[in-house]
Amino acid sequence: MAGFVGLPAMPPPPEGYSAIIASDGNATFPLLWHARERLAPAAPLAVIGIGYPDGRRFDVVRRCTT
Repeated sequence: MAGFVGLPAMPPPPEGYSAIIASDGNATFPLLWHARERLAPAAPLAVIGIGYPDGRRFDVVRRCTT
């Protein structure tokens, strides 16, 4: 399993960062991170992607059989 974590530039607020957690992180993490940076750059929002340990955007075999 591979993990992707994007944290905002500001320190976390006392209650911590809010987070978006996405599956298929190899494909979704870059899209979500760029959208977060464009739409809400000052938001205390982390983006977390859960993916697969290879370079492909989607691992269809693992995604559909496990």
